[in-house]
Amino acid sequence: MMNEPLVIKNEKCSVIPIEYNIMLKQNQYSFGGVPLSEKDFEWLLDYCKDSKSLIIFDFSYIEFVDDRLFQKLTESRVRDNVGIAHIKDNKLISKEFYHEMEDEGIMEENGIVYFSNKYTEMIKNIGLDGLYQEKIREIVHMTMESWESMSGWKSGEYGYLSSSGVYSNKIIDLKKLFYSHRDTLYIVLQLYHRIKEWDGKYDYLVATSKNGVAIGSILSDILHKELLCLNIGQMFEEIYNMMPAIKKGKKYVHIFDMICIGSEIKVANALISAKGGEMVKSFGVVCMQNLEAIQKYNRFSALKNVTALIEYKDLKMDYMISLDNPINEGDKN
Repeated sequence: MMNEPLVIKNEKCSVIPIEYNIMLKQNQYSFGGVPLSEKDFEWLLDYCKDSKSLIIFDFSYIEFVDDRLFQKLTESRVRDNVGIAHIKDNKLISKEFYHEMEDEGIMEENGIVYFSNKYTEMIKNIGLDGLYQEKIREIVHMTMESWESMSGWKSGEYGYLSSSGVYSNKIIDLKKLFYSHRDTLYIVLQLYHRIKEWDGKYDYLVATSKNGVAIGSILSDILHKELLCLNIGQMFEEIYNMMPAIKKGKKYVHIFDMICIGSEIKVANALISAKGGEMVKSFGVVCMQNLEAIQKYNRFSALKNVTALIEYKDLKMDYMISLDNPINEGDKN
């Protein structure tokens, strides 16, 4: 499994995110620009040679590519299968190779290199962001299980989530993200790019849950920002008095695994504000709130600056929460 590249598929195509796969193959977090070697590229090309579907090579965030590697995509053994290469930075391709591509009948438009005309119309209707979000949805779905799968629970019963103070019909256990190196890398890489593309100014990262601390610890290392860990489970007065680490006038980015009703982020925001700091942004994996509505209608909410890899409306799963247990106590045996 580890020797196979990650290929994100749907009914139309297969996308190969090169940055992620090179990190996976090299087994290291080479954030901030990944060089692509001929050997690593050959590894990815081997996957394509027998493929019957449209292949999209995503060169986003790749630091350097030799023209010889692009030339390999024009060879007959892969050209019939590879529809496009998605290239955010046109500097990756030399002017000389652009002329060669024109001679070969290969088109380039807005960072998209078209290797085959028969795919042109199909490609225009493919959104890479949607495909990458589908992978996030798949990963989150694998962390979900029903309460009845746990000993002593009956079908249809809701369980109590002590961290949020609500009842739910299913459990999303994001600790399972860390069971798979491939999934951990994928999620961290997505968060890393969200933070870098936001490009806001901040001094520290802060996390308020165990999973948030685990994710934040990796991001802290690659972003070169100190991580503060707040135990929101304690009484507010206790953490207020125990938090000299929060500095007046400093800006904080909150890292979370999952927002259910937003209690933790609200307490963290209040605590940092009370100490004279400012929580300028939050990044995380899942948010069960309607962030678009919050940002539009409630600009004073602590959730207004939240960015999640996936929101409830995009999860496409039967997940319900309730402030009260929907199961009547008299119906339980």
